[in-house]
Amino acid sequence: MRKQLNSIALAISMCGLAGTAYAQEAGSVVVTGGAAWIDMRQSSSQELKSSSQFGTFTSPGTGAEIHNTFTGEFLVTYFATEHIAIESAVGFPPKLNFFSQGGATP
Repeated sequence: MRKQLNSIALAISMCGLAGTAYAQEAGSVVVTGGAAWIDMRQSSSQELKSSSQFGTFTSPGTGAEIHNTFTGEFLVTYFATEHIAIESAVGFPPKLNFFSQGGATP
């Protein structure tokens, strides 16, 4: 019981640390910045397969991979009314590191 009361007291005291919320008016534009994590979890490939007018071939020992990266972004929010907003994300093109191995031969 005492542990539960301590948890409730902690939760109530944390409410005092929370900032106040500011309501937006119609016509307001809010711009926020941040970072986006691009996760290329399924980026690795196995053997290279190629199709052309001369046929299809597989090159054993080949592969490729793209690594994960961060990029900057801005969120632009326009409040059409006090309760309805239109939001757009604008970001910087990320720099991706592409690694490959092997030699492609028919």
